[in-house]
Amino acid sequence: NVTLTATANSGYEFVNWTVNGNIVSISPEYTFTVNSEIEYVAHFQIALEKLELTAAKATFPSYGSITTNSIIDGSYNTDYLSDIVQSTGSTIEVTLAREALIGKVNMYFGLNNRPHIAMIQVSTDNKHWKDVEGTKFKGDDAIYQSVPPTYRYVITKHISQPVVAKYVRMYVVTPQLTHNLQMKEFEVYETHIDVAPRTISV
Repeated sequence: NVTLTATANSGYEFVNWTVNGNIVSISPEYTFTVNSEIEYVAHFQIALEKLELTAAKATFPSYGSITTNSIIDGSYNTDYLSDIVQSTGSTIEVTLAREALIGKVNMYFGLNNRPHIAMIQVSTDNKHWKDVEGTKFKGDDAIYQSVPPTYRYVITKHISQPVVAKYVRMYVVTPQLTHNLQMKEFEVYETHIDVAPRTISV
């Protein structure tokens, strides 16, 4: 086995390891078995600041909105699990303490009840919403993290072209049929400089 360790310079943070453009790990230390010659790429970006979130809610087209502040309490041991089956247009939304330039969003899920396909949307007035380019994801792509006494599956979306927002939400494009929605934590990070992640190949 071989272990790669990515160490960020001061003012930067590690993003992920990729192979042929596909994310293989979000951990700076990555161990794998060498079977053939292959290029691993470490991605770094300017360190981002985690933003304070003041409110959270889930909205279902056929039902309405439900307060979900357990997903912004800073604990991965609490979660929100809906009583309603997810559908296209279902959202989980957070309110920022202040308007900011958004550079990254983390969404932590449980074992099941993730959307089939979803994306990030942002707004400055909570009325007009904008799709964030490059943030569409599949729930099955969530990466497992075991941090006793809890476990979680995380989707991290780095925003290559940061956008200004006061409200951020996950929008369900294609639902996981017959599944509810469950989320452990929703995190939003601010960037101060509009730059794409830097890469190093090994």
